[in-house]
Amino acid sequence: MHADEPKTPRISGNAQAASASQEEGNRSSATSEDVKGVADAQSLKAKILGPQNLSMKKPPSLYRVILLNDDFTPEAFVLAVLQNCFGHGEEDSKALINEIQNKGSGVGGVYSYEVAETKMDQVSKSARKGRYPLQCTLERLNA
Repeated sequence: MHADEPKTPRISGNAQAASASQEEGNRSSATSEDVKGVADAQSLKAKILGPQNLSMKKPPSLYRVILLNDDFTPEAFVLAVLQNCFGHGEEDSKALINEIQNKGSGVGGVYSYEVAETKMDQVSKSARKGRYPLQCTLERLNA
C-alpha cells in the first residue's frame, strides 16, 4: 500500500453476502407493502361501490343522428357535412343524400348519447355558419 492511498476497510465475502441478503429483504418487504396497499384499495373500492358484476352492466344506449330534408340547403353543403362531421366517403355521402331527399330523412351515424349530441351540435353550427336551415335530430335505438 502507498501512503497517499486512503485506507478503506475490506469487507469479507461473508459480510458482503449478509449485506446483499439484507438488501434483498428490504426489497421484498417493500413489495409485500405494495401488495397490502393494493388489497386495501380494492377493499375500499368494494365498500364504496358495493359488489359489482361486470356481466350485469348494460352497454351504453345508442342514438341515431338523423338529418332532415329541406328544400333550401344545397347538396354540396350536405355532402361536406356528411364527410366532415360524420366521416363518410363521397359515395356513401351521395347515397345518403338521395335517401334524405327520397324519404325525408337519413341516418348520418349511430353513436353513444354524448357523441351523438356532439355530432348534432357540429351539424347545427355548420348550418348556422353557412346560413342554411339544415336540421338533425337524435333517435334512441331500442336495445
